[in-house]
Amino acid sequence: MTKHTFADNAPSLRNRARTRLLASVAALVLLGGGATVAAAATSTRSAAPKTVALQAGYQLHRFAPLPTGLSKPDDLALLGRDVFVGYQNGVGSMGEPAAGTGQTQSTIVEYGPHGRQLASWTITGKCDGLGADPATHELIATVNEDGNSSLYTIQPSSGDVDHFTYNVDPVSLGGGGTDAVSVQGGTIYVSGSNPAGASAPAVYAVSLDVGSGVATLTSTFTDDAPANGPSGPVTLALTDPDSNGFAPISVAGVGGDFVLVSQADAQLIFVKDLGSATQTLTQLPIGTNTDDITFVTSHKGSLLLTDNATGQIFAISSNHFTPGTVFVDTAGDSGVPGLVGTVNLTTGQITPIASGFTNPHGMLFVQAP
Repeated sequence: MTKHTFADNAPSLRNRARTRLLASVAALVLLGGGATVAAAATSTRSAAPKTVALQAGYQLHRFAPLPTGLSKPDDLALLGRDVFVGYQNGVGSMGEPAAGTGQTQSTIVEYGPHGRQLASWTITGKCDGLGADPATHELIATVNEDGNSSLYTIQPSSGDVDHFTYNVDPVSLGGGGTDAVSVQGGTIYVSGSNPAGASAPAVYAVSLDVGSGVATLTSTFTDDAPANGPSGPVTLALTDPDSNGFAPISVAGVGGDFVLVSQADAQLIFVKDLGSATQTLTQLPIGTNTDDITFVTSHKGSLLLTDNATGQIFAISSNHFTPGTVFVDTAGDSGVPGLVGTVNLTTGQITPIASGFTNPHGMLFVQAP
C-alpha cells in the first residue's frame, strides 16, 4: 500500500502530506413510460466527447484526464472539497491479476475541486466500493466484490492506510464479496455483492477494530427480505446488490432513507430506519439496470461521472438543478446503456438528461462553492 504525492502541489498541500463540441440534437429514450424526448445540444466547452448529447441547461466538460498508468475509474467519494476516485487498473473481481499487465493493485487518486491531482494511494485488489466518513475524515474502500473481499481505510491527512479482514467470509453467509460504502451516524454500511444464496445479506453494518485489523460484519437485511412493492407486500429476490447511499432530507418521501441499487434486478430498495427494529423496506422497479445513484443538494453544482471504459472523469454542470432530484446512470451492459437521467420515485421512470457515454459507473453530485 503506497502513497504517491504529486510534485507540483502547492505548499499548503505539501504540508498536508498529500498529492468539456457536444453532439447535435439527439433522441433519448424516456425509460419506464415508453415515450421519447428530444435533447438539444447546449453550449460548448473543450474536452467533451462528441458522442454525448445533453438536454438544454446542462454543460459538459472533462473534470480530470486519465492519469498515466491507471485505468478503469469506478467509485467516487467526497471529503471536504476534494474528490477521490478509485481506479481498478484491470484487476479481477476476486483480486486476480489484470490480463496483460499482471497488476494486482487499485489506485485511489485525490483531486482538488477543479480536477488537479493531489495525491494517490495503492491498495491490493479491485476497488469497487469507495466511501467517506466526514466525522473521522477518512476513506473506506472495499476490494474484490465477487470474493476474497476485504476493506481498507485511508487517512488523507496523514497518508495512513490500514487493511481490515472480515470476521467472517461473506461466502459462508451465502454471499460473495462486498461493494459500495456509505457512512451514517458513525456506522459504515456496505453492500453484500455477488450472492450465491437467496438469503444472503444484502447490506452489512461494519464495525472496525483497529487493534486487531478485523472488520465485523452484521447483516441489516437479506436479499429475500419482505418489502412494500408497487402493488403491495413482496418478498425481495435480489441478485445484484451494488451501489448505495443515503437520501438527503430534501428528497420528497424518502428523505433520510438508505437506498440500495440492485443493478441487474433493475430495482431501487429504500430503507427507513436502517438497522433498527422499526426498519421498513420499499421496492421501486425502474426502467433498466442502473449502476450508480446520487442526490442533488443545491441549485448550482456538478454531477461527476466516471467512464470505466475510456478512463475519463466528466462533470455535468448547471445553475438550475432542483435540490432533492435523484440521478442514476446506466453502464455499457445496461438495456439502455450510456446515459445519465433523473428517476421518478413514484413510477420508477428514468428521464435522461445526457446520453452517449461509453460505460458510466461512479457518480457524485458536488455543490458549487
